[in-house]
Amino acid sequence: MCIVSIQTTILKLRVFVSFGLKDKYETTPIHVDVNIVHADVLDIDAFKAWRPEYENAEFILEDGKYICGWAVEKCRSLCST
Repeated sequence: MCIVSIQTTILKLRVFVSFGLKDKYETTPIHVDVNIVHADVLDIDAFKAWRPEYENAEFILEDGKYICGWAVEKCRSLCST
């Protein structure tokens, strides 16, 4: 299985909303590198360093953490048996 984390943005203003709060905003999911997510918690500093356009991003957190959603991605050539 290929698993990726999903983040959300509010109206492309580089504001990211923690998973449990996403229904309160108009959001769009994005994929991030799974290496910067640990136990469904995003490493915000690593995320900002990951892509230059996210360097000044703002985050709406849950209990001081950015909780990621996740999805199982279909992998055709790499994951087929």
